[in-house]
Amino acid sequence: IHASADQCDLLCRKFRERLGRSATKLSEGYYELTKSRDKSQLQMKDLLEAAHQRSDHRKQLEDTIAETEEESRSLMEELEVRKRKEREEAEQRRKVLSTVTDEVDALVQQELALRRVLPNLGNQDKEL
Repeated sequence: IHASADQCDLLCRKFRERLGRSATKLSEGYYELTKSRDKSQLQMKDLLEAAHQRSDHRKQLEDTIAETEEESRSLMEELEVRKRKEREEAEQRRKVLSTVTDEVDALVQQELALRRVLPNLGNQDKEL
């Protein structure tokens, strides 16, 4: 195959044009791919940041729940102590009231006995 110099130049020019178009398309494709990769990386960064924030928020909620449970336990213990003290104080008041009631009953019995005896003493004085 023998081609003339003009034909070779024409073929070389067409080849360079095709090569230039291919290089342009390749360059544009690489630019789009790079742009897409950068966008994906930003989305991934945003997703990771959101995940960290959710994790931090979850940890804060867990800490709040633990603190609330501890406060609740403490309040329940305090309530039990107060109830026990109130029961003890009520029992002590019942004992005091019972003692006072017994003493009052004894004094009433003594007064009744004295009232029965006193009239008799008055009669004995008259007899003397």
